[in-house]
Amino acid sequence: MIEETNIVEEMEQKLLQKITAYIKGDDPSYIDAILQACEELEIEPELAAKLLSKPMKEKLEEEAATLNLIPKKSKLPI
Repeated sequence: MIEETNIVEEMEQKLLQKITAYIKGDDPSYIDAILQACEELEIEPELAAKLLSKPMKEKLEEEAATLNLIPKKSKLPI
């Protein structure tokens, strides 16, 4: 059981490191960075979704809304 936890944590760290490296590189698209990292690590995007941190998911959601891939959330004027 402990080995499984370590493997998941290790995969999560590798995924986040690769995504961060792509974001800092030429292409700052979270969608592209996540898909590229999944391809290199040979994992399915559905699995990667479970491994992403909350801030990363929020940035991904924001990018998807900007690209009209998902409905935009209404914001209150402040």
